[in-house]
Amino acid sequence: MKYIKAIIWKVRSLALRCLNIFLSWVYKYPRFSKGRNIVFFVGHDRSGSSWISGMLGKAANTLYVYEPINEDASFVGDFNLYNTCLAPGERSQKHEDIFDLASSGFGVNTVPFNKIARKLFSNPTVIIKEVGGMLLGEWFQQRYGGQVVLLTRHPAPVVLSNMKMGLANADKWLAAMRADPDLYADFLSRYDFESLGEDDVVTKFAIVYCVRYLMAFSQCHENSDWVQVNYEDFCLNPELEFEKLFTALKLDFSESIRQHIKETSEVDKSEFFFGTSRKSRRMLYKWHQECSAEDERKIREVLRAFDFPMYANDRDWQRKLV
Repeated sequence: MKYIKAIIWKVRSLALRCLNIFLSWVYKYPRFSKGRNIVFFVGHDRSGSSWISGMLGKAANTLYVYEPINEDASFVGDFNLYNTCLAPGERSQKHEDIFDLASSGFGVNTVPFNKIARKLFSNPTVIIKEVGGMLLGEWFQQRYGGQVVLLTRHPAPVVLSNMKMGLANADKWLAAMRADPDLYADFLSRYDFESLGEDDVVTKFAIVYCVRYLMAFSQCHENSDWVQVNYEDFCLNPELEFEKLFTALKLDFSESIRQHIKETSEVDKSEFFFGTSRKSRRMLYKWHQECSAEDERKIREVLRAFDFPMYANDRDWQRKLV
């Protein structure tokens, strides 16, 4: 019996995948029209973007697209596009192939049958959550329209969580930035390689954090319609902050959404690898126990080198025992 169930599941999955691919072609042309309902939600890796964007994806009449650039999550992902930045109107076949599909809601991740019906018989808002394409906000909005949301988070938990992915990521990301002097030269010239001890993994991830956010801030400054939100605010008052974000994006903040936020923000839920806890105040203070004094010194040294506009004061680094 279990073999029959396994076969049925595989056939169902294959049929669903084929239907998604077919529909991605059906929606090839309408997806280029401006003014469609799209939210491009960007932030740094491990910034809490899955929690906040995922909640948006629970709103009525939405399709949620998870990290189109991520090869492990997307059918057409390409890790070589990580941290790339395109100017508005700039052409890139690889980027267009990925986001043409993502902006339609199909062809990147498998959309379940019930949400396929939603797309066919209504005009849902497509929520695209992206970290590898954190610097593509201006390019994306010029090509597809919609709304861009930029999420910020304190550097300590971001750096510490990224360290679990290993030194290779830090080396790869920093090497890619150095290999593109036209794009990154101005930002990389703001710090002294020797004085920051760049052979250290904490320092490397902190440098990448500063460069990515400074570039994103620059784009955000030029686009007053973008929405910038802060992870820590959601931890302190999740119900209020989600309601404000839903309202800004013209999404229905229903009573069931409100109740779901109340329940999930007060319940511990740990992942086996990153140890994520959705009890919001615990997530806010988690780094207070995990970040050593030496790691704090290294991160803050990088922030000072870049004259980073956030998390620069001593009060941003005060710790609480929870």
